[in-house]
Amino acid sequence: MGIQGLRGPYKKRKPRPDEGVAIPCTYCGMPASSEDHIVPVSILAMIDGLTQEVRAEILGQLPPLIKVYSCNQCNSVLGNRFFRTLSDRRVAVKSYLKRKYARLLEMPAWDEEELSELGYGLQKFVRNRIRLKNEIEERLRWRR
Repeated sequence: MGIQGLRGPYKKRKPRPDEGVAIPCTYCGMPASSEDHIVPVSILAMIDGLTQEVRAEILGQLPPLIKVYSCNQCNSVLGNRFFRTLSDRRVAVKSYLKRKYARLLEMPAWDEEELSELGYGLQKFVRNRIRLKNEIEERLRWRR
């Protein structure tokens, strides 16, 4: 019996009606580019070889088998780790982003006068870091 037969196929969220608008990542709000299985497929594959009774008991304790939209980074961060709720998954992603970008998030604010004192290359670098910092802060603030 394959993964499809464990509890039926994954339930897919319906696409948004406003076509042409990017669907946001469930975890950070960036444009979604993949789908994340709330119960990782690898976990379902591990229980596939168990007896029917044991499999039924395990499946009864798992959350619903659904997919949500996510960006590649969030999907990759979560990987095959199991979390009981969607909000636990969000907390894990936010925690990862805070750790990964800790130094960037501590970067001091620059004003235009300070930036104008820098050479072209360094000014471009600092502006890119400011843009990235703002993006990460926006991802950390995002709530759905």
